[in-house]
Amino acid sequence: MNEKTIEKSFDEYMKKNYTENYLSNYKREVIDNQRCDFANGVEYYLKNTWHDKSEIPEYEKECLVFLNDPMREGWHIGRIEKQGQNVGKWNIYGYFTPASHNSILYWAYIEDLLTNKQEE
Repeated sequence: MNEKTIEKSFDEYMKKNYTENYLSNYKREVIDNQRCDFANGVEYYLKNTWHDKSEIPEYEKECLVFLNDPMREGWHIGRIEKQGQNVGKWNIYGYFTPASHNSILYWAYIEDLLTNKQEE
C-alpha cells in the first residue's frame, strides 16, 4: 500500500458515503484533515499488523510470513511451536522440520489480515 492507493481508497470512501451536494459544501480544509486522518489510520494499521523477525509471535498462532530464503523465497504460512524439541522454532508449513528460519523478513497474524465479519 502506498500514498496513491490510500488517496484512491479515501476518494472512494468519500464518494460512497457522502452526496455530491454535501461534498461541494464541505470545507476543503476539513476534507484534507479527514484525508490525513484516513492515511494515519492506514499507516497505524500497517505498522501494527506487520512485524519484523526480531518480534516473536505467540505460540501456535498461524502467521503469514515472508521468507528471504534462496530456495523458498516468498510468502508462507507457519507458526511458532511450543512442544518438545521444537519449542520456539518456526514451523513453516511445507517444510520437513521446524527451524529457526533466520530468513524470515516479516510476519503478520493471519487473523489480523482477515476482515472482521459479524454474523447478523
